[in-house]
Amino acid sequence: MPRQIVEPRPEKATVVEELAERFSASPSFFLTDFSGLTVEGATTLRKNLRESKVNYRVAKNTLIQIAAQKAKVSGLEPYLAGPTGIAFAADDPIAVAKILSDFIKKNEKPKVKVFILDGKLFLGTELGKIAALPGKKELLAKVVGSILAPLSSLVGTLDGVLRNFVLTVDALAKKKAV
Repeated sequence: MPRQIVEPRPEKATVVEELAERFSASPSFFLTDFSGLTVEGATTLRKNLRESKVNYRVAKNTLIQIAAQKAKVSGLEPYLAGPTGIAFAADDPIAVAKILSDFIKKNEKPKVKVFILDGKLFLGTELGKIAALPGKKELLAKVVGSILAPLSSLVGTLDGVLRNFVLTVDALAKKKAV
């Protein structure tokens, strides 16, 4: 049974509002347990995430829970224990999964508690499966490639027909000139 949450103190209300806005704006996010992560490691992780336009926030669990309730996000309560950081993936959640997965392989921290992709909750143990999927850029490149392949083939065929026509006209011109 979820604990009853009271309204935060006025000085914490802005943090709650910001988190609630991020929950509402991000269809996907990752809850991490960053305990044991060094300051240098945390800085590197934040830098890697920021390069992919991902916001990583650390907040108190009660504030996260209040913000999640305001944003109508449910199912997080059992995972709000210990130090919690949230990576909000507004654009490409697969890229975030890849960054976290690669970082964890090198540093063994942070531990992903749980993540939500488009409203569906996944345990942190499933991060590797999601990270193995092609990202948004890769999928777009494949779509563009599959659209361009027939067009490229058509251009090559038309170029060959045009080249043969020019060679035929040139040969006829040379034959009549003789």
